[in-house]
Amino acid sequence: MPQKIIDPYLITSVDLESLKKFAETAKKCLANYGVDRPSIDDVLWNLEYALQLHESTLEEKAEHETRDSATPPSLAVATVKKTINVCTDTTVIA
Repeated sequence: MPQKIIDPYLITSVDLESLKKFAETAKKCLANYGVDRPSIDDVLWNLEYALQLHESTLEEKAEHETRDSATPPSLAVATVKKTINVCTDTTVIA
């Protein structure tokens, strides 16, 4: 349900499970009677949990992007060899 009300631009950058947990927590806070509302400790715990879900998704996306854009091993080895050759060149320019 929350994905139906969020800005379409943001939906691709927000973890849906995190968003659901956040919305669920907010809804509980709106209960008509105080006894039905969560304690502040429960609210804090749920919001921290929602944040952890979101951050873990961001980390997974970053790792995936890093793997996809990593330099191929053969190119990396060639670059290192070229750097070593330049650094060990003993030619003296007079």
